[in-house]
Parts: sequence; C-alpha cells; structure tokens
Amino acid sequence: MNNRAVDIGGALYITTTENCQIDNCTFISNSANSKGGAIFIDSDVHTSDNLPSFYIERCYFEENNGGVNGHALYLSGSKSYIKIYHQNAFLNNGGNSGSTIYTSSNDITIQDNSFNITENGSKSRGIHISTVANIDLENLIFDGCLSQTENGGAIYIESPEGSTSDTYIIRNSKFINCQSSSGKGGAIYVDSRVSELIIQSTVFQSCLSKEEGSAIFICERVGITTIEKSVEFIDIIGEKHIIGSECNELIITGLTFIPSEEQIMAPAIYLHGGSASITKVYFDRCKGGIKVSNPTENAVIENCVFSNCFSHNKGVINQIDNKKCSFNNNIVNYSSNSQGQSMRAIDIRSDGEIEIQFNQFSKCIGTDGVGVIFVYCPSNTIYNGETTINYNQFTECGNNRDSFFTIHTVGKFNFDHNVISNSIIQNHERACRVQGLPKDTHLIITNLSIIECQSSCDYGGGFGFCLKFDGKVTFNKCEFRGNIAQRSKERNGFGGAFCVDTDNKIEHIFDGCIFDNNKAAHGGALAIKTSNLCTIQNCVFYENQAGYSDTVSDSKGGAIYILNENGETLSITNCTFTSNIASKTFEGHAIYAKTLTTKIRINSNCQFIDNGNDQLNGYTIVSEVNDFEFSNNTVKFSSISSSSTSILLTGTTNDVGNLITKSRFVNSNGKNNNGNAIKIDSSLSKVTIDSCIFESCGNTKTTYSIWNEGKVSIINNCEFSYSDNSKSATMCIKSKGDHTITKCNITNSNSRDGSLKYSPTIAFEGIESHLIFQNVIFDSPIGDDTVAFNLDLSGSIPYIIDHITVQNAQSGSPTSKVILGGSLSDFIFDSFIYKNNIVTATYCGGSGIWLQINNEKANITFTNCLFESNYAKGTTKTENNQNGRGGGLQVGFEPTPAKIQLSMNHCQFISNQAEFEGGALSISTNHPVLIDDCIFRNNQALNDKGGAIHLNPDYNRDHEITMESCLITSCIFDANNAITGTAIYLMKGKETTVEITGNCQFTNNAIDKIAIETECSNLMIHDITFGASNIDSSFTAILLASPSQSEIYDCSFIKCLLSNNPSKGSAIHANSGIEKANIHNCHFIDCGKNGYAIFLEGNPILFENNIIQCNSPNVKHGSAFMKTFGQI
Repeated sequence: MNNRAVDIGGALYITTTENCQIDNCTFISNSANSKGGAIFIDSDVHTSDNLPSFYIERCYFEENNGGVNGHALYLSGSKSYIKIYHQNAFLNNGGNSGSTIYTSSNDITIQDNSFNITENGSKSRGIHISTVANIDLENLIFDGCLSQTENGGAIYIESPEGSTSDTYIIRNSKFINCQSSSGKGGAIYVDSRVSELIIQSTVFQSCLSKEEGSAIFICERVGITTIEKSVEFIDIIGEKHIIGSECNELIITGLTFIPSEEQIMAPAIYLHGGSASITKVYFDRCKGGIKVSNPTENAVIENCVFSNCFSHNKGVINQIDNKKCSFNNNIVNYSSNSQGQSMRAIDIRSDGEIEIQFNQFSKCIGTDGVGVIFVYCPSNTIYNGETTINYNQFTECGNNRDSFFTIHTVGKFNFDHNVISNSIIQNHERACRVQGLPKDTHLIITNLSIIECQSSCDYGGGFGFCLKFDGKVTFNKCEFRGNIAQRSKERNGFGGAFCVDTDNKIEHIFDGCIFDNNKAAHGGALAIKTSNLCTIQNCVFYENQAGYSDTVSDSKGGAIYILNENGETLSITNCTFTSNIASKTFEGHAIYAKTLTTKIRINSNCQFIDNGNDQLNGYTIVSEVNDFEFSNNTVKFSSISSSSTSILLTGTTNDVGNLITKSRFVNSNGKNNNGNAIKIDSSLSKVTIDSCIFESCGNTKTTYSIWNEGKVSIINNCEFSYSDNSKSATMCIKSKGDHTITKCNITNSNSRDGSLKYSPTIAFEGIESHLIFQNVIFDSPIGDDTVAFNLDLSGSIPYIIDHITVQNAQSGSPTSKVILGGSLSDFIFDSFIYKNNIVTATYCGGSGIWLQINNEKANITFTNCLFESNYAKGTTKTENNQNGRGGGLQVGFEPTPAKIQLSMNHCQFISNQAEFEGGALSISTNHPVLIDDCIFRNNQALNDKGGAIHLNPDYNRDHEITMESCLITSCIFDANNAITGTAIYLMKGKETTVEITGNCQFTNNAIDKIAIETECSNLMIHDITFGASNIDSSFTAILLASPSQSEIYDCSFIKCLLSNNPSKGSAIHANSGIEKANIHNCHFIDCGKNGYAIFLEGNPILFENNIIQCNSPNVKHGSAFMKTFGQI
C-alpha cells in the first residue's frame, strides 16, 4: 500500500528469467511516475534461453496510478507467457488517462478479472494491448472504465507496425458503463494487424463514445471480425453507432440490441471500410440501424429485425452510401406510424450496386420530401451501378410528402415484386416520387402490389406515385387492390390505384396488371391525365369504383378515367373489366375518356363483364374522343336486369371518326333511351359500327340496342339477336344526318314502333340528310305498332333502300312502316324479301307493310321483291278493315296508305296465304296500279276469293279519287287457290280500267275452280295464255260476274275445264248480271269435258273471230252455250 516509484513499478518491479507467480495479493494506492503503478514486469531485460512465465491471480488492485500507462500492471517483453486470471479485481486505478493494464507481451491470457471505476474514482481504460501476440480475453468485467483522451474506453488493442497476429478472442465478458469521452470505441477499440478478431458471449451495457463505436470500434488493419450471436447490447444510448467497423471483413450474426423499457438505444452499426456480413440481428428501439459509408467495399445485411427504431422525425434507420450493398430478408417495423414514433427505413446515397430485397417494412414513415426508402445520387455523378428494390413488403408506411419512396437518381433502377399495403397518405402533393433517371430510361416495375392504401395526394392516385423523368415506365404484372384516392379538392381524387399525371415526357405501359376494388372520385382504378403516351394491355379491372362516398358529387370512369392530349395513341388491349362502377353520375362504369387529339384504341379481346349497378343507369364506356376505336372486344352482363348501356359516344364537331368493330355486346340494357348497347350523341360527327354482335341487349320494347343522334353513322355487317326474356328494339335514328345501315341481321327483336326506327328530329347545320338502308334481315320480330322497321321519310330524306328481309314475324301489328311527306313522294321497295310472316293486323297483309302517305299522292314501287310463305291471319271478316286480306301484301283501304300509285315489278309471291281475299296481294288504293313481270305461285285465299290478287278500287270508304287503272302484264300465275278467283279477284271497280296482258301465264291453278273472277266495269284481258299441264288438274279461266264489263281478246285457253260442273263454262263463264262481254280473236283448245268451253248467261255479248278446237279424242265438249236473252 501507498508505495511510490519515481519512474516505474510503484509496488513491484520484476525482471527475472524464472517463473513468477503473484497470488492473492493486495495493491492499494501505489504509484509510479511513468509506468506500472502497482507492478512493472519486463521479461526481456536479461538474455536467457529460459523463457519465464508470469501468473497473477486472486489479487486486488485499488487506486494505483502508473502515471502515463499501466496504472495497475505494465507488462513489457515479447518472450514470456503472461497469464492474469482467477478473479483479480481492479478498482479505480488510474490518473484520468492511460490504462489499468498495459501489455506488449506476445503471449498473454487475461481471464476472470474485473475492472471497476466508480463515479468519483480515478478514470482509466481497462486494458491496453500493444503486441503481435494471439490474445485471449475471457470472463472479464469492465464497469465504468473511461478513456478521456484516447480511443477504447475499456480495451484498446494495437500492434506494432509491420507485425501480424493470428487471432484475438474476447469472450464471456461484460462491459458496463464504459466510455471513450474523446474518441472511438466506448468499450473496445481494436487497431491491430490481426487476421481474426472474435467477440463472443459478451455483454455491452450503457457504453458511450464521442465518436463512432459506442461499444466497439474495429479499425481497418483488422482482418476478419466476428461478433457472435451470444454478444448482447443493452441500454447503449447516445448519438453514435454502437459498433463501428473499418475492418477488412465484419461478420455479425444473431446479435440483439435491447434497451431497457424506457430507453432508446444508440444507432447500432457503422461501417466505414472493408466488407461486412450482418445477419439475424435484432435491433430494438435503436436510434438507427446500420450506416454503410462510402469506403465500405461490400455490405450484406440479411435476416435482421429493426423494431421501433427512432431518433427524430427526420431520421433514418439505415443509410447506405457505398458502392455495393445487399439489404435482404430483413424486418423493419414500428408499433405506430404516428409522428414522433416512426421514421424512415433506408437512405441510399450511392452510385453502386445496391440490393434491397425480400424485406418487410411496417409502419415506417418518411419526412417531408424524403421517403421511407430514399435513393439519391447527384446528377453530376458518373453512374455505373444499379439500385434494385425487389420482393419487399411495406405495410402502413408513409404519410408525408414524398414520404414513401423518393427515388432521385440518374442510374439504373429496378423496382420489382414489392408489396405495399395499408398505407395512408394525407393532404400532400405525392407519396412516392421517382425522378432524375437518365433520358430515355425504360423503367420496368414488375409484380408490384399496392394493397389497401389511401391517399389525398395531388399526384399519383391512391398511392400518390409520381414519376418525373423523360423516358418510359412499364408496370408489369402489378397488383393494385383496395386502394382509395380520396377527394378533398379539385386537384385530387383521381385514380384509386394510380394516376398518370406527370408533366415529364414519360410513356406509361401497364401490362398484365390487376386492379381490384380500388376507389376514387374519377378513375376508380386508373386516371390518365397527361399529354404522354400510355398503353394498357393484358390487365384485369375488378370491382373498382368511381364516386366512392356521399361526399363525392360526381364520378367518371369506374375503372379508368382518361383526360389525355398528345396527338398520339392511347391503347387498351386484351384487358378484362368486371363489376366496376361509376356510382354517382354513372359516366363510364368501366372507362371514361375525353380527348381532342389523342387516338383511343380499345381492342384485341378486351372483356367488359357486369360493369354498372342494378338500376340500369349509365354507361360501361363513355367516349368524348375525336378518334375512338373499339375493336375485337366483348361487353357482357350476366343478367339483363343488372346491366347498363355499353358505350356512349359523344364528342365535338371536329372529331375525325369513331369505329366500333368486330365486338360482341351481351345482355346490355340501358334506361330512358340511353341505348341498350350503344348511344351515339348528337355532338358526335362520325361513327362506324362494323361486324359487331349484339345479343339480348335490352328487355323492353320501348328501348333500343343502338340510339343514334349522330351526324354521320355507318352500321354495317352486324348481328342483333334477343332471347325470349330480353327482347327489345334494335336501333333508333333520331338525327337528320348521313346514315348508312347495311348487311345487318336482326333476330327475335321486340319493339313498340319498329325494331329499326328512323325518326329524325335533330337537325345539323351544314349536314345533308341521307339514308342508306341495305341488306338487312329482320328475323322473328315481335312487338306493337311496327315490329321490323319504321322509316319516317317525311322530311324529304334522300335514300337508298334495298335488299331488306323480314321473316318469321308473328305480329298483330305491321312489320314495316314507311312514312312519306314533304317533297319526297316516291319510295321503292327494291329487292325486299318478306318470308314466313304471320300478321293479324287490321291492315298490311301477311308481310305487314304499312304505308303512311302525308302527301296527296305517292309513287310506291316494289321491284325484285319476294313475298314467300306469309300469312294474313284473320278472325272475323268485316267490311270496315282489311284483316286477313293480302297474304303477301295488303295495300290501301285506309285513307293514308291509299294515296299511292303502286307499281309491282319483277316480284315473286310464293306460297302466301290469306284468311280472306288476296292470297298473295290485296290492293285498295286511289291511283293507278302496275303489276309487271311478277310471279304468283302456290298462293291461297283460304276462305275467300283471289288466290293471288284481290283488287278492290271501290273499297268501303268515302274517297274523292278512285283508282284510274290497273295493269297486270307479263306475269305468271301458277298453282294458286281460293274459293273462287284462284288467281285474280277483281272486286267492283266502277271507274277503274283493269288490263291483264303481256303474255301473262295462268297455269295449274286450283282444280275445278275459276282463275279470274271479275266484277270490274272496264276489264281488258288480252295476249294471255290460260292452261293446265294435264287435263286432270285444269280450271276455269275467267268468271265474268255481275256487273262487270269485259273485253277478252288474243288469248289462248288450253285444257281449261270444270270437270264436276258441266253447266259452267270451262274457259269463260259470264253470269247473267254482266253489263258487257266482248270476246274475240281467242283460241280455245281442249276446253271442257262434259260441258262447254264458253257459258254465257248475261248480255250484251260480242263473240267473234274465235277458234274452239278439240285435239284430244278423249276430250269432247261443246263450244259455247248461250243461256241469255238480249243482244248477242
């Protein structure tokens, strides 16, 4: 005790060649001015072959002072073995500098010792080792050790220049309240040229340093440093990192950094050189995790947990500044993402190869302008590296401007396979920003998932994703689910998943992405508000919603909202849209697009399924586009009662054209004349609908699959069909524009006033009205009033109408209506076909044609038309209407349709039936009639007269104008049937001249019946052949009934006979009430069997220059029988 040396060895000075043991000794308050306050040992003083060993055990050292260094022990010499062990205790040794133990021995073991500095005691480091030896430090306790002027608060290890050691081991030790108040390494500082440093089973508690390494600092001369999982760090606070490393290779595995309940740990690890592998480390409530500074060659950080690490609002857990770093399979989490309880996860300020992969980030938040992950490389950097952020999960992160990602770099950047979920960003410009990439960069983001995020950002949609560089970005196979772009002002609320709204020249591509249950004011999934190119392909949009809450007053684009101007093309291809909705104004349940210059292309098998709600409101697609194309797509609804109109086409007067082609519309059903499938607005200049299929679009007879108010339209090669429970009308044209309808098939429609209704009321300045209606088939239409087409041409509309087919209709109303008026007084039915129709209407006949003439007279021509197998079905015959008359066609009788001059040219009437008169044709009109070169075959008036034609000029109506004439020429009447008048029944006609001529052929009409029955007052029949193919199927040619006046000449009658009634004329029979019959220059061959060729009961009669001839030996008959009185 209290020994003092002027120079060295305050208590003991040992220089010996023999072994030395110091055991169970006490050294108190000894001092030396230079070295060794208690003991000084120098094993190299004497030259000897004998290498002594020194053992110090169970000793107690208190308040010894070695002046400069070695306050308790100063161990010099490189040849001896020194072992300090067995519970030596060192208390308050020091002089506020230096170390309790200093050794330069090459072979030293320090075990089972304790070093304590109390609060008021002299301050010193625990151990200073300066040697080339292998060192084993074991079972040591350092409590309160302090280095005030140097590095290393508890242990300082160095080696002489040029020397190299193999291994340093520090194990089973404790460092408590150790401090380097002016340097690095609060507990341990290692600056030796050692191959390997191992620290294991050691506790560091409440250590501190002024510079980096609050617990440990390892310098660059160290080779491999391993800090094993058995090492613990507890309650180490302060601003400097707990571990600082410049060593060649740092290996840290399984560590824990755990503060007490009320503490926040200091930042954990600082890397400033070499390489590092940090794995399975648990960072609990640290002020920071890992800082990788620029000199670090390579850092691998894997399978670590960073929990509730926080320093301040603008802080960051991990910072990467070097050129190669992997941060993989880690967890960064917080209990709360509130301000003051969470901070950013990673700063990357590097131009190197950086990987951030397979990590989980929970409740991290960024600061204003700096994100949870921040990548920054100055624009003047020559960038050779690549930053990869892949396969990470982000949950409940963000909530400041640019607070999620801030990618500000000019190098290569990968951002793939990441999941972002449950993040809410409020009232900021944006949440994520990527900018500063090199010009023409193509950034491909693959398998990004953004789930249940919300944002009220001005940019970027439901996640606030903003891209600011010149180039291209592709979102490839990304998923956006359950995100909301909140609406708080006019600028935000666009794009529930994403909003393309950058001012930079970035082309956006969305390829193979899924948008599920996202919400926004406009664009439930996507909003495109940019002048740049955009492509959407192979994507799925499911249950997205525009107008998501009562606070949103309008909504457009349940899935996509487009407001784009670039003069280029925006394409949507091979995408599926299912159950999306614009819930307020219903403008585009799937897509709303408005643009003047951008071409919109939706094509290549896009599927639109069940978009809209169950109120039949709105439109699946709204296009306010000047150049719009919709091709090879399907719009389909599972139920007709839960659907909407498919497409609204609207625009401006300068649009260049809209095309809908090769697409399919199924169960689309609109409301209030919106058009069940397509509505063409009056603002639209031009639209073409080509090669489309419309299946069951509509469910009421008052609505239309297509509602057309446009200026110029072409509807070509389309199929319209309706199921039994979804029948409606097909199309309504309401504008006086230029309209073309060609090559369409319409099946099973149901309408109130025409499956196709042309009723133009909307006029346009500078647009000439014109209608082309060609090659259209109406199959099985039903309805009220008019079931097939209704054409109002009363506005003097120029037209080309031909090749129209109406077939298989069963209707109590007309099938077809044509309204003429104004300067238009002519209409031609050119190549119309009416086939297999059954009509019970009061007028119109079996074909169901209604003519409404608003002029005094109209010229109606049927040319090259076919009427086949139609049936004018009647109930009870009445004189007040024409029900059941005209199996093929009934014309006139009512004042309006009677005001026509009718021409029938080159038409065919085949197998038509009427309940009453006119098996093929019934005419009751006011103006001349021409029937030329027509064929009437197998027609039948079932219960009345006129198997082919019924002519009634004197119909039971008061009319000032009477049919002047009727000319029937060059026609064929074959195998027609009626009670009488199997070919023609001329009913009355006091002021009408009827002429049947032009080599008309009457053959094979019903057996034993009369072909022509006339009551006409002025009938001429000439240049006609009446004949049967054989004698067993013949007929009587002409019955002149009362009060007819007839002239028959230059006719041939071949095999005409009434086999069962020899009292009637086989060729001609004149009843007693006739007023005149003039028969001359006729030829009768084999007419009659048991009776006469001519049987005359009335008068006056002129019968001259006729030939009656019997060529068949088996057919013998009389020539003429005159059963009358008077002028003959």
